[in-house]
Amino acid sequence: MNKLSLITTGLLTSALVACGGDSGGGSGTDIVISESLKGAESAPELTSVTSGSVSLNSRVTGFLVEDGSVDWTFSHSEDTDVLLVLNSDADDFDLSVSGNTVFESSEGATSFEVILFDAEAGLNYNLEVSSFWGDGNYQLDVTVPNRETVGLDTDEFLVVYEADVLGDCDGYVEDYEYRYFAIVNWADGYTLKEGEKNSFDQADGNTVVVKYSESASDGSASYKFSGQTTFTVNTETGSITGTDVWSDEYNDEDYSESCSYTETLTGQIVL
Repeated sequence: MNKLSLITTGLLTSALVACGGDSGGGSGTDIVISESLKGAESAPELTSVTSGSVSLNSRVTGFLVEDGSVDWTFSHSEDTDVLLVLNSDADDFDLSVSGNTVFESSEGATSFEVILFDAEAGLNYNLEVSSFWGDGNYQLDVTVPNRETVGLDTDEFLVVYEADVLGDCDGYVEDYEYRYFAIVNWADGYTLKEGEKNSFDQADGNTVVVKYSESASDGSASYKFSGQTTFTVNTETGSITGTDVWSDEYNDEDYSESCSYTETLTGQIVL
């Protein structure tokens, strides 16, 4: 995390005044996503694993201390898609996979993390669960792709996004790319990303708009954040294009920073 992210994480945790993060239902739309995009509904039978290696359709359970991490080795005899789903009651556990040309990480603000990756036959991949904040028990499911393991409701879809971000923080320009997963419900009109549920504010054809904002203050420190995501879905192929434009500002007696970002999105429904 960058300096601003660390500061605002602490501020929002101890904030005296805060708003944002829609927890209600969304605004329904007439957008109907093809049922063919859903993939397998049910989870396979899972085998419990306690050693340092894990195979397809396994469940790993354990306890992780704060700032700690644990590694597991995965391999499979054939090329396969692998779904990783981490669950924990801890404040913030993260998940990553690396090996060959694969490096994926899921570092949301909660301990529910999802990764879907392509594993090549016979190659080893390192799976890591790490604690960003807090300690507790965890469960890591390593399965074939399916909706039940992700916990998707009837009208929810799992989407993978490739994001190209151009940012400007007080004249310092940065351009970077990253990949993340989100859950979208077009029928009820909401998105779920990093533990935050945001309702659709507008729908026009297959294009939707999601507006979001958050602010907090604690003594002399203040933070505000707002943005708008606009994306269009192809209901038959599941491809998505769009933009996410946002800004944030932090101020206190000793430090201030103002940033603006434009994110170009390319997505695909995967479950």
